[in-house]
Parts: sequence; C-alpha cells; structure tokens
Amino acid sequence: MNEIGLAGLGAMGAGIALLGWLAWREGWLGALIRWRRWHERLTAARRRGQTASAPSVRALRAAITTPADLETTWQPLPHPPHHALPRLLWVGDAASALPALLSAVAPEGPVKEARVADEEPFWRWWWLPQQVAIEVCPPAPPPEAQQDLLWLHALRTLAQTQPQRPLEGMVLCISVALLRADPKVAETLMQLLARRAHESATLLSPRLPLYLLVTGLQDLPGYGTVRAATPAPVLQQAFGWRAPPEPVPQPWQAAHDTWQPALHAWRLGLMARSSQARERHDIHRFAEALLALTPGLHRLEQALALQAGTGPRLQGLYFTASAPQPAFLADLFERFLNASDARVN
Repeated sequence: MNEIGLAGLGAMGAGIALLGWLAWREGWLGALIRWRRWHERLTAARRRGQTASAPSVRALRAAITTPADLETTWQPLPHPPHHALPRLLWVGDAASALPALLSAVAPEGPVKEARVADEEPFWRWWWLPQQVAIEVCPPAPPPEAQQDLLWLHALRTLAQTQPQRPLEGMVLCISVALLRADPKVAETLMQLLARRAHESATLLSPRLPLYLLVTGLQDLPGYGTVRAATPAPVLQQAFGWRAPPEPVPQPWQAAHDTWQPALHAWRLGLMARSSQARERHDIHRFAEALLALTPGLHRLEQALALQAGTGPRLQGLYFTASAPQPAFLADLFERFLNASDARVN
C-alpha cells in the first residue's frame, strides 16, 4: 500500500477516534454533528489544495509532553503530576511574544521541542506550576495553507491524546501593536485568531473558557515611569477582569466596566504621589494610551461574534507586560489561570 493510502487509513482511524470521544462527551447526536464539522473543515482545506508534510505532522506529535518526558527533564519533579494539570491552548499574534510571556513563569523553557529543518515548530509545550501551556506558533497571514491544515491536525491530536478533556481553556493573546494597528490591516489577523478560538470550541468543547490577554504594556508610552512608581506587590497582582461564577449577559461590557475604572483609580493614585511634572505627564500618557486600546478590543469582540456557531465563553480579560520589565503576571498564573479556574464543568 502506498504512502497516500496509509495516510488515508490513518486519517480515517483518527476520525473514528475523535467520533468516539465526542459520542462519550456529548451523546451520539452531538458527536455526529461535531465529527461532521471537523471532517468538513479537513475536506474543504484539502480541496483548496492545502497540504501538510508528513515530517511536519510527525514533529507536531513529537512535541507533545508526556509524564515520562517530565521525569527525564526534572529530577525530582518539582510540581504536581503532569496528568493532574489542565491543558490550556495559547494562541496569539507574533507581536504578543508568547515565549517571552511564558518564560517569565518558566525560565527553563518548553519541556522539549520538535521541528522540521528550516521551519518554526508548530507548538511548544510548557510545564508551568498550575497548567500545561501549549503555545501555538503565531499564524502566518493568508494564504499560509500548511499551517492552517496543521492547526486541524493539532486539534485532532489533542482529542486523541486526552479524549475526556482535550483542553481546559484557551488563552488568546493580543498585542497592543495589533490593537493599535490600522483596522484594515488588523482585520484579517483578528478574524483568523477568532476563527481558531471558535474552531477550538466547536471541535473540542462548546463550553471552552476563553481568557483574553492583552500583551505588550511595556511598549506603551510612559510605562517605565508608571512601573517604577507602582509598588512591587501591585505589580504582582492581575490587572483586568474575571468572570463571576454566574453567567454574565454581556461579559465584554462587564470587563470594560471593571478595568477602566481600575485604571482611572491607578492613575489618580500615582499622580497624587508624584511631585514631578514629567512623571505626572508620563502617567497620564500611559493611562490614555491604554484606554485608546478600547476600539481595538471592540473590533476583536466583533470578529469573535461574526464567527458561525457556538463560540468559547469569555472567562477573563487581563493586561500584561513582559521582559525586560514584566508586570501583572505572578497572580495571573497562580490564581486566575490555574486548574480550579480553568476547569470546564
């Protein structure tokens, strides 16, 4: 049997495995619907001429972390057993700099990395104290066919390797650069990220929690002054909005109604303690630049709303800064992106 035939049998077997998991999770009717959606996407991608090389698919699978990998890397294991940690999928634009963000929590880096020569790895698996962070490489602007097909392979692989709970949540990282970009320039990338969020929910779990992280505060004007004037304990806290236990009719509006007054109070507190006009000017510039991200966030909200089908539920909206002047990370990872908060009920 030739390689194409073997690949077809492998795809069929993977589809059956995914169908079995969906049947257990949602019942037969829901299973058939979700399996059909996954198969339709895969078929449509192939009809458009999209392909994924066999080495790329093998590298994708080889990068998956297992308990044996962790035991080999760290002796003794400093964290809870790997199987007890939730798996969260991290997706973002290139400027969101996910490796720098995750390195602030796990300086040792990903557990392992598998790649094809001259290609960036499709994903990296980071073992954090409270979660397994699966960092997906930034999507290339269309038409990058191979990566789009690898994305479907990745979702299928997640369902195969952990059928009962492929994911506990998705972390969508948006850089301040993307939010500040010209709307016509940013629209395509926002739509692609929104589609990935919806496909994760559609093909894996309709109740998938979505955490939105705005990254790159260090690039806003006045940030250095603001960070230097902010007490260290405050810089360790999470800055943003967390969804309450009960459903929120308009979560995006609730998020804005929380973080914007908090920013105003932060600005007033810093300016009251500052005696220099230059510092007060920097504080004002930073706060205004942060507020100016609101239209970009509204465009992202619209991109998510325009996607067909049931999308993920917004669980939190947070703002972060990365190296060399990180902020608002420690509490975020310890209390807001941990196992109990991410657990899908």
